[in-house]
This record gives sequence, C-alpha cells and structure tokens, in this order.
Amino acid sequence: MKQQSKSLKSCSFTDVKCRCDCSNHEKTVSFATSAKLWTYHTDPTEDSRRFWYSAADNRQFRLTRQLDASMVAGRHPNDLDEEIECFWGLENLIVPHLAKKILDTRARIWGAVLAEHKLQIMQSRYDPDDISSVSIVHTQWSSDLARKKALFYGRRR
Repeated sequence: MKQQSKSLKSCSFTDVKCRCDCSNHEKTVSFATSAKLWTYHTDPTEDSRRFWYSAADNRQFRLTRQLDASMVAGRHPNDLDEEIECFWGLENLIVPHLAKKILDTRARIWGAVLAEHKLQIMQSRYDPDDISSVSIVHTQWSSDLARKKALFYGRRR
C-alpha cells in the first residue's frame, strides 16, 4: 500500500543558465516549493530480500561492470558501437589514476562542505550561499567532466 505525503519540501537541483559554448556559465541552486514522498507499507512477516538487491546481486553488478570496462578498455570512443557500448561511468575501472582522482575529489568536496558547515555552527550562523560557494570551488572538476561528456555525446547525434 502506498501513501503520499504532501508536506515535504526538500527537492533541489543545480541549474546551469548558459546556452553558449563558454566555460564561465552562471550556476544557481533552486529549491522546489513542494515534493511528493511515497511511503510503502509492507507485511513485516514477508521476506525483504524479495524487494531489495542482495549482496550477491551487488557483487554480480560489480563483476558485470568490470567485464564491460575490460571490453572497452584501450579502444577509442569513436570505435565503440554507441547502441550497446559506452565507457562513461567506467572511467575509474579503465584509467587507474582517474579512480584515485575521483575519490580524492569526493573527499575534498565532503571535507570542505562539512568544514564550512561546522564553522557556521560554531559561529551560530547559517549561510547557504557560503556553503554553496565552497561546494562550487571543489566541484569544478566534476562539472567540467560532465560538460565534456555532454558535448561529446551532443556532437555524435
């Protein structure tokens, strides 16, 4: 049985407001005025493994991902059959130094945002713009990578 809550107000997204091919686009964060939260009630006597992925499923997903990466490794993106092959999302398995860079970038983002949040708590203030600024500084590499992916696939169509 599913129920909907009408009072949730927490959806957010990043909106890039730029139609040119420049790297100096304005980034803003907007918050939805409402959202829907669905609550599912199940019979507690029913086996939850029926509804969720098991550890074995997750292991199989990782193995399949590694197999996919081994099939595209060393090949130029233009040589891939774009209907069934894609290297995006597998970069950390194909390029070892990229895996480290991704993990380091995530750690820097988390650390910087949490440090700013802690500072604001200690100063008894809350400034979401400062938290946003700290996040933007540390996510620029990820934004640039996402932009490259969009441009790459946009040109192929």
